[in-house]
Amino acid sequence: MITNILPRVAGLAVCVAAMSATSITAVAQPVRDWNECTANSDSVAAADLSIAACTRAIQSRRYKTSDLAVLFANRGLQRSYREDLAGGIEDLTKAIELDPLDATYLDNRGRLYRRLPQLGHVRAISDFTQAIALNPQEARYYYHRADSYTSEPVSDFVKAIADYTQAITLDPNFAAAFRQRGSVYMLSTPRDFARAMSDLNRAIELDPQDAQNFVMRAGWRLILIARSRTSRR
Repeated sequence: MITNILPRVAGLAVCVAAMSATSITAVAQPVRDWNECTANSDSVAAADLSIAACTRAIQSRRYKTSDLAVLFANRGLQRSYREDLAGGIEDLTKAIELDPLDATYLDNRGRLYRRLPQLGHVRAISDFTQAIALNPQEARYYYHRADSYTSEPVSDFVKAIADYTQAITLDPNFAAAFRQRGSVYMLSTPRDFARAMSDLNRAIELDPQDAQNFVMRAGWRLILIARSRTSRR
C-alpha cells in the first residue's frame, strides 16, 4: 500500500515545486521591472530597456498611486532621453495626477516644456512656480525657473537674477547659479561688468572642473575687449 502511495506523493511534490517556481518567477519579474525602470540610463539602448520595463510594470496593475506615479515619471524621463518630449510630458502629467504633491514631477515636466519651441517656457515657468510652492527650500527649482526667464518669449532678466539669487541663498555652493547670474548681469541693461565677473570668478572657485565656467568668463571678456577697441576708434 505504501508502494502505491509513493508515486502519488512524488507527483504531488513535483507539482508543488513547479507551482513554487512559477510563483517565484511571477514575483521576481515585477521586481526586475521596477529596478530596470528606475535605473539611470547612459545610452539609448538602456533607455529602451527601461521604457519597456516601466511599461510592463505599469500594465501589471501591481502598483497604485505613488508607486505608479514613480513608474510613469521614470518612463517619462526615459522617453525624453529618446527625444520623445511629447511622450515624456504625457507620462509626467500622469505622474502629477497620481501624486500632485511631489514637486520633482512638476520640476521634471517643466524642464521638458522648456525644450519645446514657442510657448514651452511659459508652461515651464508655471510648473517651476508650482514646484517652488510645494518645496520652497529647493534651490534647483529657482535655478530652472530663472533659466526660463532668460529665454524668449518670456525674457525677464530682473526676475531671472532674483531667482538665481534665491538659488544661491539656499545653496551658496551652487556654481552654475553663479555662472548663469553672471551672464545675465552682462545681458541686462545697463550691463554690470563688475558683478558679472565677480559671479563668474566665484563659479570657477566653486567648480574649477566645469569648463563652461571658464568658457563663459572668457567669452564675456573677449566681447568687452572688442567693444572697448571699437569705442576708441
